[in-house]
Amino acid sequence: MVQIINSTFKNHLVSLPTTDHFSLPSPDFLRKKILIKVKYVDPKKAVAKAEKPEASLKVPHLSRKTSASSVASSALSSSDNDTSNTKKEKKKKQPSIIPALSALGIYTRSYHFSSLSSPDALVPTHVFSLSEKKLMEVHQSSGPTLFSHNKNFLMRAFPSGLRVRSDNLDPSVFWRKGVQIVALNWQRWDEGMMLNEAMFNGSAGWVLKPEGYLGDLVPRGSRQASGPKAGEIKGIGQESQADATHRRTLSLSVTVLAAQDLPLPPELRHAHSFHPYLKIELHVEKPSERDGATIDKDGKSKDNDDEDNKYKHTLKPGGKGHTEMDFAAARIEFKEVPGVVEELSFLRFKVQNDEFGKDAMAAWSCIRLDRLRQGYRLIRLLDAEGKPGTGALLVGINKVLT
Repeated sequence: MVQIINSTFKNHLVSLPTTDHFSLPSPDFLRKKILIKVKYVDPKKAVAKAEKPEASLKVPHLSRKTSASSVASSALSSSDNDTSNTKKEKKKKQPSIIPALSALGIYTRSYHFSSLSSPDALVPTHVFSLSEKKLMEVHQSSGPTLFSHNKNFLMRAFPSGLRVRSDNLDPSVFWRKGVQIVALNWQRWDEGMMLNEAMFNGSAGWVLKPEGYLGDLVPRGSRQASGPKAGEIKGIGQESQADATHRRTLSLSVTVLAAQDLPLPPELRHAHSFHPYLKIELHVEKPSERDGATIDKDGKSKDNDDEDNKYKHTLKPGGKGHTEMDFAAARIEFKEVPGVVEELSFLRFKVQNDEFGKDAMAAWSCIRLDRLRQGYRLIRLLDAEGKPGTGALLVGINKVLT
């Protein structure tokens, strides 16, 4: 694998610096480079283990006074001891990453997470990976420390192993904790995938955090090529998510005029069975989330929650058997929504089929609020599998932030 990676990526890989590799480079230095995140294996320990001599095979010494039974007994005893030692060695957890592969992780080394007060939490190149449940536990017990850590160091969140249907967590909750990498199950285009598409749409896969979420290791305005060294980092601060940046109050109205060329849900073969309607949802940070309270479903909101429902609207213009919709300039409003950070808030449109049981999704669009422009807009829709088509919504946007 290491040979394949080296031969395929070649000059796009980050090379080990000749000077102190605990200095962090600038993002400009990493342009067009591939960073490999891999578990860190201490090379000194790996070499010491490889050079450790194996125990020699013990053969019982035969003499004239040695009987066959004593030899057998000695051999049996030796075999029992060897078996016991083998079991003890098996109990010791063997590293699953070879040193050559671990060496490819220069600035993105995966360390085992024990706590935010561990020495590893101050290593500039470390990356902690936590499950959604574990990360929520850390947020509830040490919210300010978690947020401050994520201003200066990398963290990755991943879905719970109990999500056997491959559904997703709400990534925006973790982005608001400062988490840079949120892993998702790409098998399904659900809420989590839609929010992820809105966050990174039009980018090369990286977006800048909002003001107040950025690290403060390098003074603002500094043009130095690298960040501080490990010895210059004194500790993790206690800045909270609630105080990180200036929040604003949002008043948003959406006038929906029409929809055209709507795709059918995947299971539907004929338009005469199509009963489309539109759902519009605003995804914003809850006050309870800022204050470190327990977050339902490990970051996924409950559908029957009153706070969620006031940010959801449904428009059913009536009619069936067609892929065009006339909403007669229906107007929905989200009035005086407090504590909004535009870069971490989203407006989502979903076209669903009104049917018995769970309504199938036909098309959708999700837009980050700072990219939502005033006036009449033609919003392009993606189908249920995330593919672009000719479907579109004609809407009028009025957005006021105070």
